[in-house]
Amino acid sequence: MLDVTKLFVRSHDSIRAVMEVISKAPLSGLPGGIALVMSEGGDLEGVVTDGDIRRGLLVGVSLEDPVEKIYTRDPIVFNLKMTHPPLKIEGGGILYKGYI
Repeated sequence: MLDVTKLFVRSHDSIRAVMEVISKAPLSGLPGGIALVMSEGGDLEGVVTDGDIRRGLLVGVSLEDPVEKIYTRDPIVFNLKMTHPPLKIEGGGILYKGYI
């Protein structure tokens, strides 16, 4: 079974530390390119992707800055119990079960 906790980071972690988490994830069979920003209580606060890091660096954020400066807060999440009809999202788009 995959240990998804290896993707967990805290909002106060440095961007450099988060980059290490993202880089090591595929070695454990986990998806690359993303880390999950978790609260002290274990709730999902947001996500940070390699794209978020790249965009932050382009506007002058340092690798030693906390990831809270760049992560995506309140991401759209889905659970495996969601069923048809297709989920309608803002902007008129549609997400179909199994295609997230």
